[in-house]
Formats: sequence, C-alpha cells, structure tokens
Amino acid sequence: MNKVVLLCRPGFEKECAAEITDKAGQREIFGFARVKENAGYVIYECYQPDDGDKLIRELPFSSLIFARQWFVVGNSCSICRQKIVLPPLSACYRA
Repeated sequence: MNKVVLLCRPGFEKECAAEITDKAGQREIFGFARVKENAGYVIYECYQPDDGDKLIRELPFSSLIFARQWFVVGNSCSICRQKIVLPPLSACYRA
C-alpha cells in the first residue's frame, strides 16, 4: 500500500504535510501530500507501491509533531476517493 493518512488538528494540515514530506524524504521514501484546508487530515501518497508500509515501519511516530494518528491505506480506500469517513472523526476531536 502506498498511501499514509495522517490525522491532525484542523488548520494544521500544511504543517503536517511539510513534516511528513521532509521526514519521508530523509528516508528516501518519496511522494507528495494531498491537503484539504481545515479537513483535519493529510494523505501522503508514496511513488512506490509498498512505501506507505515502509514509512510506517521505519519512521517513529513519536518523531512527528503535527500528526495525532496515522495509518496506511490502498487505492480502494473511501477516505481517499470520497472523504466520507474523516469528518465524523474530526468532529470527535472538537467535542
């Protein structure tokens, strides 16, 4: 799987995207971040098919400042296509 979803506080998507792009690049895991303003998440899409799994294994989560949770997804993920799942999750953070 080549996509990593990072949950963050709404409004900090750009910082989260910059952070994961930098830390992934340091490990030679290249890709790009998809950001939607105030959505509360970032999708980091790796260029290589299994680099999402590799990134989760090699990068200590505790080294990230802006991400609150993260997980790997594949191309069939409804979050990536329809963005249905995360708004209820981000509402929990606001409660």
